[in-house]
Amino acid sequence: MNLKRYNRYQIDLTGKWANASLVCMGTSVFLLMLRYFGLTNLADLGFGSVLFLVVLPLMLGIGQLVILRLLRWDAPGIHAILAAVLCLLLMIGTFFTGSTLRILLGILWYGLSAVTILACAGGYLPGRLPAALMLWIAGFVRLAAFDLGALRLSGWIGELSVLLALSAYACLIMAMQPVKFHT
Repeated sequence: MNLKRYNRYQIDLTGKWANASLVCMGTSVFLLMLRYFGLTNLADLGFGSVLFLVVLPLMLGIGQLVILRLLRWDAPGIHAILAAVLCLLLMIGTFFTGSTLRILLGILWYGLSAVTILACAGGYLPGRLPAALMLWIAGFVRLAAFDLGALRLSGWIGELSVLLALSAYACLIMAMQPVKFHT
């Protein structure tokens, strides 16, 4: 199968989308730490929950901040891989909810989102908008379709952290600018 490559991307690290991505990811990391280290007793969580809901998302968020702000890597592929890892962590996180609907939707949507993000960063989609929309739609569905009214303060902070992480990667996708390349 021979796929057509439409674009090659560079990230505009000084633009509004990259700055919005940094703000969203920084706030997401802060809220995640607030939830699990300030409002939740980690002893009440199992090893899998701590690993997939706390440790790995924190490492991913902090790693993204370091790569984007301190190292200033213009590497759309690496950022896309990190976004796909976030989708994988969110997919795994749905298994801790116990909701069959949420698990099925998570597997389907987060899996499709990860593939779309990787295809976009590789230049195999004609534009960036489909990949960014996948993440924004995932955030909107998380916000609208699930029983958030039953969440306590720590649950709301956790959901807001996830929404901001999704938005951070969506903004970063929008920060990618096509450049000319020779085939």
